[in-house]
Formats: sequence, structure tokens, C-alpha cells
Amino acid sequence: MKQLEARKAQAAEGLLDEPGKGTTTFEDLMKLITRDYHRRGQDSYMLARRIDRHLRPFFGKYPTAKIINRVVDQYIEHREQEGAANSTINRELAALGRSFVLAIQDRYLTYKPFMPKLHEPPSRMERFREDDFSSSYLISQTTFGGLLLLPIIRAGERKNTLA
Repeated sequence: MKQLEARKAQAAEGLLDEPGKGTTTFEDLMKLITRDYHRRGQDSYMLARRIDRHLRPFFGKYPTAKIINRVVDQYIEHREQEGAANSTINRELAALGRSFVLAIQDRYLTYKPFMPKLHEPPSRMERFREDDFSSSYLISQTTFGGLLLLPIIRAGERKNTLA
């Protein structure tokens, strides 16, 4: 009896699936995030690629009610075994997490599984330090016949890319 009352309260608040819609599916989540990307004017090419190549093959077989923390952890292990970088896995989980947030906002779902953030190396711009700049200069001739002095940047692992 208490469960019935709880379900009625959820229905009154609009927290249950839409009538006739059934349970929310993974595809519903992906439609929500794709629509969100288009509305915000974001490039959805990489999102579609992440969905088609990685998220759909793994999560597509689960109803959203079964996508829980344990399943997210299994996905992380699966992607690590495939050799995916932590930053790539983080972007994929961010898309999945965003889709859950949108589903909650639209009242399709009432929960979102925890999406851990894996350690990422610092971005390339953060790798430069003040002592990475040397006093060496590259002399370049401009199209106007004048000379231009360009500083040469020396930065550990990126040194080979600058030579």
C-alpha cells in the first residue's frame, strides 16, 4: 500500500515515465543530449562518434534503470582494456552523465549514476614553465624583406616537435 502511495505521489509530481512511453531507454538519453548539443550550437560530430563507437555498443543493451555505478565501472574497465586514454573515457562519461541530467530535468528519470573523473595529464599549455623559454632566437625573413626575430621555446617532451 505504501508503494502505491509513493507511485501516486511521483506521478503527481511528473516523475514517472510519460503515459504510453514505457521505460526510458538508452536511445532516449542519446536523443536528449544530441538535441541539447544542437540547441546550444555545439559541434555534435565528436558526440555522435563517441555514442556510435563506444557508448551505444556497451550501454545500448541496458535499460536506463540498470545503468548503475557498477555498470559504469565495468565500462571504464572495458575502455581501459581497449587502450583508451583517461581523457577520452572522461569525455565519454561526461556525455553519458549529461544525458542523465537532461533526463532528470525533463522528468524521465529521478536519479543519475556516479560518473567518476579519471586522472588526466595537464593540458599542453600547462606544461610550459617560465624557465622553458630560452634566449635563442630564430631569424626569419618576412615577405616584406625585413628580418623578424622569433623566440625558440624549449619544453621537455615537446622539444622534438619544435625542431
